[in-house]
Amino acid sequence: PPRRHKPRGNFLSDDQTRRTNAALARQERDRADLLAQIRRIASESITDEAPEQHAYADEQTECDDEEHVDVVYEEGRGGEVGMEEDDEQENGDESHADMAVVEGEGGEKKHQGPSRRARMAARLQVFRFFAGQLVHPDWLVSPPPDLAHNWLVAARPEGNRMLVISKHGWAVARNKNGRFQMKFPCLLPPRGVTIVDVAFAEATRTMHLLDVLCWNDCLLMDSSTECRHFFLKSRYEEMESELRETSVHHMYPMVLVDLHECTQQHLLRLYYEDLDYPKDSLLFVHKEAHYDPGLNPLWLQWRDAHLSRFAIDTTDPTGKDHPHREVGTLQLTKRHNKLKTMDGRIVGAIDDTTRKQHRLKPGQLVKCEMDGIDMDTMEVQNLMPLGRGPKTRLYPDSFSRLVVQAFMRMDSPPMDFNRILDAIAQSHDHEDGAGGGHADMDV
Repeated sequence: PPRRHKPRGNFLSDDQTRRTNAALARQERDRADLLAQIRRIASESITDEAPEQHAYADEQTECDDEEHVDVVYEEGRGGEVGMEEDDEQENGDESHADMAVVEGEGGEKKHQGPSRRARMAARLQVFRFFAGQLVHPDWLVSPPPDLAHNWLVAARPEGNRMLVISKHGWAVARNKNGRFQMKFPCLLPPRGVTIVDVAFAEATRTMHLLDVLCWNDCLLMDSSTECRHFFLKSRYEEMESELRETSVHHMYPMVLVDLHECTQQHLLRLYYEDLDYPKDSLLFVHKEAHYDPGLNPLWLQWRDAHLSRFAIDTTDPTGKDHPHREVGTLQLTKRHNKLKTMDGRIVGAIDDTTRKQHRLKPGQLVKCEMDGIDMDTMEVQNLMPLGRGPKTRLYPDSFSRLVVQAFMRMDSPPMDFNRILDAIAQSHDHEDGAGGGHADMDV
């Protein structure tokens, strides 16, 4: 057999070192690029020179054009769907497609700045960026085995999830879909860009601080949960008297939502005791979790009828009137007219007649009715499309959300509160047993 020559020198060691250095350089470069992008887009979204600011006045008029403004993002890609190819081709000369054309004297054509379509495309780019920065917690259907040791818990307040971007004493709040909600004076760090994840309580006009992405140009998204929360809590305590009160320089009070160790005592207090705000759910976050946007299994939320009046999805503001059938939002795939969840699970399909009837296109969201989930096969039952998904949605429901809603409608949630308490007790027992075993060995 031919001789196999070993590589000369420290080839494997040198190659690994080279790849390690390259990875570190790429990580540092990506971090710098992201921070630069955040600074640029955040600054533009606050100043009046931002591309989207031109259309704030006629927001409602432009948003009524569903064919142009409907934006959907493909799972895992962040690609934008909704700007139709046919419209692109109808523009003719691509070099002037983004310019408004008017006729001057003698029939001469002149270009007068960005067209409505170009302005909308610029706004959608900003929407896409900020919508893509939010973490979407998965739903708790089974307790993690290390719940007591490696997870933190908080009582999430009722309210709309928003990103608040602050700089130079002003802040812009954006909804989960990235759209502009409001601009207001704010006393968050006035110099660099600060971005916080909040729940805005409409009734009290209060912003509850859930997490921090960037603070005074310091990017924190790739830090652990413990690090981010310690940083945010420290900075908040330094400014608490200013952030809790309203003034001409600070329009909305800001209150920090505390994260706690996942113990039975903390859970019992968060679940049963009245807090300073109506509760929406319990939020479990892994201690080592980064703020990685998208559906994140290191973030888990759970609720029941005792904790929240909206345990079952409903459009009724009181939370009492529930639809007869479960309603969910799914996404139409590019091929075979299949419907998938946010985590990419195929749960059904539609025929061409239904797709054409509702004018559905690949990548768009589809509002559907269903009779729940088959508990043996874990498949959606009697799926019936109702039409396009809500304009305010950018992402479909996760499969775990569909499962939780199906169980809740049967009044048998897959995870009740006592089972969570038992999981914490078992986790402690396992740890104590392991510790006792090691002690015996040492003796």
